[in-house]
Amino acid sequence: MLLGKEECDITEQEMRIPGLPPEWDGFTIGLVTDIHSSVYMRKREMDEYVRRLNDLGTDMIVVGGDFVNSAVDEVYPFAEAFSKLHAPMGVFGVLGNHDYYSGEPETVARVASEAGIRMMRDESITLTRHGRDLLLIGVDDAGTPTAATKKIRQATANLPEHTARVLLCHRPYFFKYAASLGIDVMLSGHTHGGQLVFGKIGNTAFTPATLASPYVSGLYQNGSAQMYVSRGIGTVAVPVRINCPPELTRIVLRPT
Repeated sequence: MLLGKEECDITEQEMRIPGLPPEWDGFTIGLVTDIHSSVYMRKREMDEYVRRLNDLGTDMIVVGGDFVNSAVDEVYPFAEAFSKLHAPMGVFGVLGNHDYYSGEPETVARVASEAGIRMMRDESITLTRHGRDLLLIGVDDAGTPTAATKKIRQATANLPEHTARVLLCHRPYFFKYAASLGIDVMLSGHTHGGQLVFGKIGNTAFTPATLASPYVSGLYQNGSAQMYVSRGIGTVAVPVRINCPPELTRIVLRPT
């Protein structure tokens, strides 16, 4: 990045889940999104973000899509840097829209998997902690709302009831639909927090990103469901952030 390069916010956010078993109380998730490996996000910069993320000491790490910017070859420096991520419960990831723009999303997913990131591709897995379960669900980015809702619906079909559900979904646009399917926590990125923010009044940011999404950054709620939208660490179109520094997030799960 040409501007805002040296800044990086470390945000801690509690997210409350109704009926979360006490065995999962205080469970921590490190969230990083929108890396955009490219000439403006080189390996040495990614190495530093990986170091900071590891230093958070979270139980699990999730990488929320857009590993590359536009070319499939950009995945290799990404993989070299992010292969150093580690967490006791594992490192998980989903593909973003730019991973598809590379023209070879299967290659991006394969190389990321070889680097130690457990790719979640329209599926769910059960995580167990001290004998109690939590469902982790991940979906590939989808080009249309119809395709996205279909992916989320299929990935959440036939899941056990009364088990906490965490969804990894690159774009935040589908939060309301995910909440209607019983998702407790959704983790997203995509918006870069606006990237170019020209001012704020309270929590309202003046940024072109609001033209595309009502969800720009931070915490959102729909009934008992909550979503956190990360500002990510990379940039798109122009290698500049204004009033919108990169972000790494430490999510803490708590019962209501």
